[in-house]
Amino acid sequence: MRQFSIKIFFLLLYVFTGDRLISYYLDSLYQNNYNYYSNGHLNYYLKHRKSDTLLLGSSRVLHSLNPNYFGSNSYLIAQPSKHIGWFASVLDLLEQEHKLPSKTLVLNIEPTDFNPHYNKKLNEDIHYLKFYYNSNDFIRSEINKASTFEFINYFSSCFRHNGEGLILITNPVQKITGLPTKRGFSALEPTPQDSTRIYSSIQEKENNRPLEFENSLALYYFNHIVAICKKNNIDLIILTAPFFSPSDYLIKSSKSMERFLKKKKIPYLNYVSCENRELNSIQFWYDNMHLNKFGAEKFSQQVKTDVKNLHFKDMKP
Repeated sequence: MRQFSIKIFFLLLYVFTGDRLISYYLDSLYQNNYNYYSNGHLNYYLKHRKSDTLLLGSSRVLHSLNPNYFGSNSYLIAQPSKHIGWFASVLDLLEQEHKLPSKTLVLNIEPTDFNPHYNKKLNEDIHYLKFYYNSNDFIRSEINKASTFEFINYFSSCFRHNGEGLILITNPVQKITGLPTKRGFSALEPTPQDSTRIYSSIQEKENNRPLEFENSLALYYFNHIVAICKKNNIDLIILTAPFFSPSDYLIKSSKSMERFLKKKKIPYLNYVSCENRELNSIQFWYDNMHLNKFGAEKFSQQVKTDVKNLHFKDMKP
């Protein structure tokens, strides 16, 4: 029995040591990764940049808003398919690392984030920031809400790299890189397939469950964002980027968010039913949700003008 216990002890010791050594190696790769995978773009900003105006959002910001239009000290942090939970977590992390914008946050929020049907998705997005589980209280708290025993996974240091750890090794070997040029902005080049893609990506069926602005998980994350901005004297501007062909549900949802934000006295630039007739032309679109590089330039110019009309009288061109 004693020998068996000794064997178990050394087995656990080997597992523990191996876990820590592998984690130490992956941590080193992560911290030196500035490419467009495994949060490399976020890591780059945390280590090398600061801004007075920060653009934050999903791919609908990544491909549609050019920071060059918002001054020489502006930057963009965006991740495809992410929502308000991810934004709140990133902002909390920026505050912790003293990397918040000094003046303005322009944040893209989809009104459908306030559809309770998507609550699980809002929390799941935060798990993509699990590298910071041990260093950021907000991220750890939100991840632990996934299940009663979620915290047990993080007894393993390697678990913070679960799902993306391998590409930190394989992508550099395959020469898959992509440093965050153009201050985080990534334009979509027009292709001959755009028109087909646009019409095929128009969503005909949606979850039309009523939005809940006063009692939803999205509201919790929204309030966290507002609190950080108020605490740090940051002007918060919310926008929703345009669609080529928005559904009636999207249009109604954006109007509901207009009313919600008006009560909060927070500026909202609603482009869901875009009145810019130029952007109604298919030549400026990559698909139903994303502008191509020519559309992005026109949209960026429009947002710049609209932001200046709000209160940015001293914004540099």
